[in-house]
Amino acid sequence: MAETVDLFAGQDDDASVDQSGNDVSELLIRLLEEAPNLLVKKLSNNDRDWAQFTNKHQAGVYMPPKQRDGGFFPPLEAKPRPEGGAEIRETFFTTEWPQVSETRKTRLVHYTSKGAETHMTGLPKTAFADLSPASFLVMARFGEGEKTVYRCLTVDSASDAAVMLVDALELGPDFLIDERVPAEYRKRERERILTFAEQVAAAWLAGTIASFAAEKICRRPSHSPTRRGANG
Repeated sequence: MAETVDLFAGQDDDASVDQSGNDVSELLIRLLEEAPNLLVKKLSNNDRDWAQFTNKHQAGVYMPPKQRDGGFFPPLEAKPRPEGGAEIRETFFTTEWPQVSETRKTRLVHYTSKGAETHMTGLPKTAFADLSPASFLVMARFGEGEKTVYRCLTVDSASDAAVMLVDALELGPDFLIDERVPAEYRKRERERILTFAEQVAAAWLAGTIASFAAEKICRRPSHSPTRRGANG
């Protein structure tokens, strides 16, 4: 049984996070098994740099309009502005970050004066400060109404957990952001395994198992996550 994580234990934002250890992989496995739906984003440089450099204007993770308004997040509402000015649309929700043992009140905010630009703020710096380029943010929504909680995990692109994530959800080299239903990908994998087993049996009966094995080894794809930096 996986070790219970204390989500309410405090931790300084200046502490570094080890993204390559088994803890992150175990948390990812749990998320893939328990989450009905996942939002996965490959983080751009701006999505990470705010946590490391104080001179960065972007404070948090950029969220495209499609994901902002697609139903994964609570709907945005206009912020009261007695002083007037361009409309600011925002929503607040609870996020849990088990890898750094923090729970946050997170804000998704759209400054209409800046076009479609929307950012998710109120995030723990420790989960982003030491990430490699092209790392991932993984989010899952649990509960309904006021009990809704978003469980979040950052996955370093140089870690074993990233290889697991890419394989489990079939994230291609050009992947940027999308929602994934883990159960659908588990079903696909089971079907591939059954198909392969049938092919092995047929090759064995036909006396061609050696050539079949050699062909499969030659055609085996590489499943390492992309190491390209994402600009932003």
